[in-house]
Amino acid sequence: MNQMKHWSIFLVLAAAFSFFSCDIDDPDGLWDPIKMDKSTVLINDKGGQDTIRLKNYSLWWLSDVKVRVNDTTEHRQPEYINDESAFNTIDGDWYNIQIPQDNKKLLVVKCDENINHDYRELIITVTVGDAFNSIRVIQSDTN
Repeated sequence: MNQMKHWSIFLVLAAAFSFFSCDIDDPDGLWDPIKMDKSTVLINDKGGQDTIRLKNYSLWWLSDVKVRVNDTTEHRQPEYINDESAFNTIDGDWYNIQIPQDNKKLLVVKCDENINHDYRELIITVTVGDAFNSIRVIQSDTN
């Protein structure tokens, strides 16, 4: 019986040691930073599109876009259409941001012609789990 008591005390101490040896400052997930082939896109006044490629995950989704035209700024959220295309599209008056259904490692940004020669900027926030990153799109007549 004495040996059983020692064994029980050992198990309690081992459990307590393993609990207290954990680093409580570690954030949940410990996601690697999102890597992409570019973080800035320049589009001229005539309009056009560009594609950004995700390098270290199999898919990403849109979190937010900060839209700036000259001195006016607004935030837009992705549209929730259905489970298959959730958080994959943000449309605006002069831009479209899309993660294609057939390749979720891509992000396609399209800008219409900038006939007023405004300064236009998009800051697109993308996410994978607990990892976030931003893509800056600039459309200006100075490009």
